[in-house]
Amino acid sequence: MHSNLVIAAGLAALFLFLAWRRGCGAGFRLASFTMRLVLFEIAFILGEVYLIVLIADLKWPRVLAFVGIAAWGALLVSGIGSRASRQRQGSDGTQK
Repeated sequence: MHSNLVIAAGLAALFLFLAWRRGCGAGFRLASFTMRLVLFEIAFILGEVYLIVLIADLKWPRVLAFVGIAAWGALLVSGIGSRASRQRQGSDGTQK
């Protein structure tokens, strides 16, 4: 079962490499928003796989996997939202 963690991490690294390669191969860098989106996608996928393996190893009910994945997604989205609101504000706390 733990080989799934290695496979998931390898596929996430492959996905990151392909996204980076596509941007560099076309002669331009990926935009910061696009790269950030790719990183959050990888974080979501890795978190999802780790939660599923953890819940399966502990033999908890499957419904907890769905709740855990939804909570992990909500945590990532709230992180994105708070980061975006901090970037919109200036260093002195005023709106840009």
